[in-house]
Amino acid sequence: MTWLINKIHSLYLIILSIFMLVISWLFLRIFGMKILKVNTNFARKNPRLLGDIYNTVFNVSQYLPLSCKCVEISAAVKYIAFIYRLNAKVVIGVKSPPFVAHAWIESGKYSYGNENVPYKVIGEF
Repeated sequence: MTWLINKIHSLYLIILSIFMLVISWLFLRIFGMKILKVNTNFARKNPRLLGDIYNTVFNVSQYLPLSCKCVEISAAVKYIAFIYRLNAKVVIGVKSPPFVAHAWIESGKYSYGNENVPYKVIGEF
């Protein structure tokens, strides 16, 4: 019975990921970075669930016909975390040379989507 509940939750998370990636992709192109300023400072921290959300969104983004980059993935994860009432923030950083910009998710001491590359943080939402 537990495996059935886990499978249903995984399917729900996949469908929610597709929806949020499309919404994030559209809103970022229409409104810009302003849409990331949603207050998600909840007391609830669940690093395993947030990691599952990030991995699902990232995997789903690879199969969408939209060009989903790190900003769209991070925005979708943040909105799904908002639905689950999880503490998550989008962090944007840059490094050079060569110039590279990247966005990832942080929650407390955990980081998702950052490959331990030293980026200079230019914004947190």
